[in-house]
Amino acid sequence: MVFLYAYLCQTDLSLDRSKWTTWAEVKDYYKLRLHPKKISDYIVKETKISETQIQYPCYLERELSLFSKLEYQLLKIRRKNNFLYTKEVYYCCQKLIEFENYLSQEQEPHKLEIEKLRVELSMFTFVFLQPRLFINDRNKAQHVEHYLQNEIFKDLHSVNDFIAGFEF
Repeated sequence: MVFLYAYLCQTDLSLDRSKWTTWAEVKDYYKLRLHPKKISDYIVKETKISETQIQYPCYLERELSLFSKLEYQLLKIRRKNNFLYTKEVYYCCQKLIEFENYLSQEQEPHKLEIEKLRVELSMFTFVFLQPRLFINDRNKAQHVEHYLQNEIFKDLHSVNDFIAGFEF
């Protein structure tokens, strides 16, 4: 889950920075990185969800319920593995595939479409994934390299730092 959080933070930051450059530069940046489709395929394989269900629209609430927040805190205290609900997995995969589609298009997508995707990914990342992580993991994952990053920062982590043990 920490890897997914780090990858989505990178995507969020990269899409945010893409407002100031051409889409071709963003595409070039992601040619050297893990593609969103690979992440989505891995999630589908590991969770054994139906690939055909991903094509149907899936919507999430804007906030977690108080019960869900308490549940995640109790799981963290007990050091149990965190999990994503099926609906959240579908939503995440849909957004990753949507990002992959934008990267594979010949023409540049409209800036509003990119911003909408960025906001949706950001909402998922910070509302649904972040509360499930330990503070140390969260802090490390938030310092992830991204497109058009400030060169002053030297302590940024590569997304590859979080994929130990994963086979894509």
